[in-house]
Amino acid sequence: MDSGWLRLTLAVLATWRLSRLVAFEDGPWDVVARGRRLAGDGMLGHLMDCPYCLSLWFAAPLALALDATLPGWVLAWLGVSGGASLVEKIVSRGEPQDNVSAAHARRTVPAPAPEGAASIPVAPLTEDQEESDGLLWEPARRGASRHEHLRPHDRPLGAPENE
Repeated sequence: MDSGWLRLTLAVLATWRLSRLVAFEDGPWDVVARGRRLAGDGMLGHLMDCPYCLSLWFAAPLALALDATLPGWVLAWLGVSGGASLVEKIVSRGEPQDNVSAAHARRTVPAPAPEGAASIPVAPLTEDQEESDGLLWEPARRGASRHEHLRPHDRPLGAPENE
């Protein structure tokens, strides 16, 4: 007996698990950590730090298992990604946005001021300014120890706080 609800639930959980694995864990044999190092600080590297962004990419092919028509696939794609994001919010226990996403939000370019409005010059942060405040999360690709980049409740049982 094939249940659409079962497939939807499995697609949401699979999307959430893959997104969380890539965003927060090293993966088996440190495969994900190596990929993160290769991605660097470019667009792909930032994508790998955001479970919400990753859920959109992982949900796209999984949504085909729910509906193969274009309108149905788009609804399933966004629904699966939204479900995975909701699971991440629940699992992360309502913690505020991680520091990587917050740092990324600070780097975004502000919208241009309307014509005639006074503009305030905004100087972008430099790398040394960002690192000197001590608030940014250091992902594995920047030389963090094996589990240092994980939040305390994500670390494996028995992993020391500071390796």
